[in-house]
Amino acid sequence: MIDGKRQFRILFWAFVSMWLLSSTIAFAQPGEERVLRIGTKEAAPFSILNEDGTWSGISIELWRGVANQMGLRYEFENLPLDEILAGVESGELDAGVAAITITHEREQYLDFSHSYFNSGLGIAVPQRQTANWSAVVKRIFSMVFLKIVLTIFLVLLAMGTLVYLFERRRNRGDFGGSVLRGLSSGIWWAAVTMTTVGYGDKVPKSPGGRAIAVLWMYTAIIIISIFTASVTSILTLSQLESNVRGPRDLHNVRLATVSDSTSAKYLRRQGIAFKEFPTVDECLASLERNQFDAVVYDAPILRYVVHNEHPGLIQVLPATFDKQDYAIAIPPESPFRESLNQSILQVITTPQWDETLRRYLGD
Repeated sequence: MIDGKRQFRILFWAFVSMWLLSSTIAFAQPGEERVLRIGTKEAAPFSILNEDGTWSGISIELWRGVANQMGLRYEFENLPLDEILAGVESGELDAGVAAITITHEREQYLDFSHSYFNSGLGIAVPQRQTANWSAVVKRIFSMVFLKIVLTIFLVLLAMGTLVYLFERRRNRGDFGGSVLRGLSSGIWWAAVTMTTVGYGDKVPKSPGGRAIAVLWMYTAIIIISIFTASVTSILTLSQLESNVRGPRDLHNVRLATVSDSTSAKYLRRQGIAFKEFPTVDECLASLERNQFDAVVYDAPILRYVVHNEHPGLIQVLPATFDKQDYAIAIPPESPFRESLNQSILQVITTPQWDETLRRYLGD
């Protein structure tokens, strides 16, 4: 009886071992029997098709590291994203390696590896070279600018009052009359002295009035310099300011994005109108021609393409939104998911992986 139980256990574990071994072999058979078909598409900096026909990029280098660890033989197939996802779902492709993000919709019919990169959606806008007059008007009527103007007026009032107090008796021709007339004459004198060093129509004659005049002339030079710098700063900032400063502004501007992308799905969920293009390059080219106000797409891809192909013409806003997790797509209920995940974790915890990210994304 004991021998029978032992034989059963031996047979059971032998069966389990054979099943696990056959699963591994199905993903990575040695020799010429099994070459994995890996779907990818050009989506720099994750997957880049070089001139010599080879592939590079963040996702590609990750896959190469995983394949080396697992002893896999593979070949890349350049396909549109929808064909990659459909091929992985049907099992025609063994994996999808590109700028593929994990979404709830895709999880319904695909499996994914552990995430190897986290980012979000970004917004690209024109780097304006001419004044954005709506922004200029907003800044002129901003609280900061109005406080500057109010401060200057109060200083004019103070200087005009001082001159009036010194001149009202000894210089009645210029600063005499009623209090209102005298104060208005003093403010007028202070204003024209600050801006034109005086018309000469009103001149202080008392020693105290002349002392105030000398002090005011030098003070006015400093005030005018500060005021000029403030106006210049406002105009300069307005030149670079876009109508879009973040996700909240997307409802009121002309938008473009890549068709069938996570960014397109996000905009639809938010009820935001947009136009679709097959590639991000077409989106950015249209943005450069001022056909759109902004492009919404994966932030790392936008930054890479803008930096390399549109420097000085387009800028990517610093903030990201709608968090995105990048992963390798694999067939549903794949028995290789665990071994794949272990290899991915080994790759992304090495110094070489940090160097890969710096090389493609910068510091």
